Amino acid sequence: SVARTVFEALYPNYQAVLTNPDLNEVTITHPSHEPYSLSRGKLIQYVRTLNQDRETFKDRLSATSHFTRNDEEIMFRSGDVYFSTPYEAAYAGLIDTINGERPNPARVREAGRDFCADAPDGLSICR
Repeated sequence: SVARTVFEALYPNYQAVLTNPDLNEVTITHPSHEPYSLSRGKLIQYVRTLNQDRETFKDRLSATSHFTRNDEEIMFRSGDVYFSTPYEAAYAGLIDTINGERPNPARVREAGRDFCADAPDGLSICR
């Protein structure tokens, strides 16, 4: 499987250096980058920082939208999740107004059906 994020590209190597104290450097391969090497210390630091950033993002998004932390993890693991219209973003609770006005509830519900038809399985807002 192709890693969809830098975190996912680094994580298997992170697990390897944690379980093998003799592993002092790893080569990272990711489809959007040339292969590169990271020392054990840099890799551990980088992955922990990325993970902390992910957790902060999940905390903030779950506090300000209809997504749960679990939904966000599903979306991280699934890769790109797009909102095709502002009404889909309104359905997810990401925006309150469209062009300065409250969106039509019927259009938001319709957009929710469209979003959920293409969304990864398991999102709570699509049950």
